[in-house]
Amino acid sequence: MDELKQKIDNIGKLKIPEDVSDKIFKTIAGRLCRIKYSSGDRYDYDNTFGIGTYPGIRLVKNVYRDQTTPERFLFIETYFKRQKNRIKSEIKDLCEMIDN
Repeated sequence: MDELKQKIDNIGKLKIPEDVSDKIFKTIAGRLCRIKYSSGDRYDYDNTFGIGTYPGIRLVKNVYRDQTTPERFLFIETYFKRQKNRIKSEIKDLCEMIDN
């Protein structure tokens, strides 16, 4: 995330037309919003605005190995890893988009 913040800060320092930088900032904002308020990928509709931020991560909140069945814990652990990887991938894609 620090790398993304650095890249966003650098956009403002570039000598590019304002309409181009505005488009970049809007794209970044939209994709960050999707990360924060959805649990699925960009191709599926995911109406989770009523749930709050990071809905996919919220599913695993307060789930502990000693308080659930091994099968359920495995499911929750796998789901968490998928959500984490989705967020990391989205941030990586944003960094690459800014570089190009």
